[in-house]
Amino acid sequence: MDQSAEWDNTAVTESYVSNDPRVRYPEGEYSTDVFAGRMIEYIQTTPQERPQFGYLAFTAPIGRFRPPQMILRATKDLRCQSAAELRSACIARMQELGLVDEQAPAPPMLGYWNWDGLPAEERASEARKMEIYAAMVHRMDRAIGRVLDTLEAVGRLDNTLIVFLSDNGPDGSSSEEAMRIIGLGAPARFGIDNSLGNLGAPGSFAGYGVNWPQASAASFNRFKGYTTEGGTRIPAIVSGPGIAAGRSNALMHATALMPTLIEVASARRDVETELLEPSGLSMWPVFSGSRQNTRTPQHPLAYEFFGGGAL
Repeated sequence: MDQSAEWDNTAVTESYVSNDPRVRYPEGEYSTDVFAGRMIEYIQTTPQERPQFGYLAFTAPIGRFRPPQMILRATKDLRCQSAAELRSACIARMQELGLVDEQAPAPPMLGYWNWDGLPAEERASEARKMEIYAAMVHRMDRAIGRVLDTLEAVGRLDNTLIVFLSDNGPDGSSSEEAMRIIGLGAPARFGIDNSLGNLGAPGSFAGYGVNWPQASAASFNRFKGYTTEGGTRIPAIVSGPGIAAGRSNALMHATALMPTLIEVASARRDVETELLEPSGLSMWPVFSGSRQNTRTPQHPLAYEFFGGGAL
């Protein structure tokens, strides 16, 4: 890209639509709150006798790190230790809960900084990025709680299958580095202020690098963009009528969601629509506890991304 190209840090290029017509984004509102609020509106206005499907996809905590300032203040100094210490604490907690084998070695950290050797100002800046990330996750958690409270208030919670999952691992990119790679130069050239006092505020444009994501992905190896476990295995929680209690080690893929929901809803697909058959396998037998897995060695999963592969 030509480094002389203009780039407007303040422009909102995303488009928002509601039932096809384009709508204006509510100025000054935080996207996590806006999306949850619209889902709550749908739940409250749908007649009780009508089946309902909702897909709530938050854009946080990825992209611009910019949570509401009141939440950001509440998480200040939340992550004062290094990424390695945070990851060790997470792994220890998961071992305590029985989620991770105590004998399983933690993978080496990629590109890990010498935390104690960082200048004090740089260490404070890096810690602030993790605090901002935590603030966005905290806000998303609150938003999901509002949606669940609404389902309970309208009498739908006990009859609703809820599936929560992340995407392909925590993002280990650096916004500043990405701008340099694609030829835009230093962020300050475009009026971006990533100084310590402005991180997370309007005018900043920062991610949280490659170290903190390895704490977020603990105890898996690496993060989004890799075909290691840290880039392909994600948190998932399922709740609702008929769901067996406990944890599952079943191998599941995102393509399983559509056939699973179709089976749960007892829906009959219209054979005249020429839609492709779902490629995934329904996970309902696992969700209901009747089987430990639906995939066999004859149903492998293969991945490829930027030359990296996994089977």
